[in-house]
Amino acid sequence: MVVRRRAVHYLILCYRILVAVIDIVIVAVVAALTAMTIYQILVDLIGLYAGGEIQPTIILSNAFLLIVYAEIIRSMVIARRRPEMYLIGIAEAGFVISVKEIITSIVVGGNIPASHANYISFSLSSSTMDTV
Repeated sequence: MVVRRRAVHYLILCYRILVAVIDIVIVAVVAALTAMTIYQILVDLIGLYAGGEIQPTIILSNAFLLIVYAEIIRSMVIARRRPEMYLIGIAEAGFVISVKEIITSIVVGGNIPASHANYISFSLSSSTMDTV
């Protein structure tokens, strides 16, 4: 019985260490991507101000990327407080990414991919089912 408790304790300890390492890696990657995106927005704004051939849709897309990064960090914080909310956080991040792609394609004038439209309609229908 004591060996079993120690094994369970060891597995829980390994799980917590693994989750902490993954969280640190995610924060580091998102921080690096955020810094690169902010730098790119600044370079594009300076180029736009100087009269360069920069498309405003690129700046808009990069601004939406910052929102996506913030959503990833938010879902990670929620998952840290309540681990059962991890999948919901991932679904919310996917929803924000789909909305970003739809808005970007509308601004650019392209077609909305069917996969994004299906995901949005499924997300909205499942969220209304939860409230009923």
